[in-house]
Amino acid sequence: MPATSYHAQQYRRQAVVNASPTMLTLKLYSAGVTAARSGDRETLRNVLVELIGSLNHEKGGELAGRLYALYSFCLTTMGHGDLTDIADILDGLRESWREAFTARRMAA
Repeated sequence: MPATSYHAQQYRRQAVVNASPTMLTLKLYSAGVTAARSGDRETLRNVLVELIGSLNHEKGGELAGRLYALYSFCLTTMGHGDLTDIADILDGLRESWREAFTARRMAA
């Protein structure tokens, strides 16, 4: 493995280890959008499974339930449908998450 590739991989790994849960969620949404737009169903599936696994139904209540339904819809649709719709859904969620994160930081 070339040194630059190794260092880039180490940098990405460290960025994930040090990221807040909010930033990890943004990274997952971005990875999902990229995977859907490029037709990478395996990565998209992994992202959706990770998003489902990250839901806290106790703390998240109704919102967690709605997100679960959306993620499940995306998982079902990706098996036989056009990935454009999934990319659009994840992109919308990513932008909403980013806006909420920015508003929260500004209020603090």
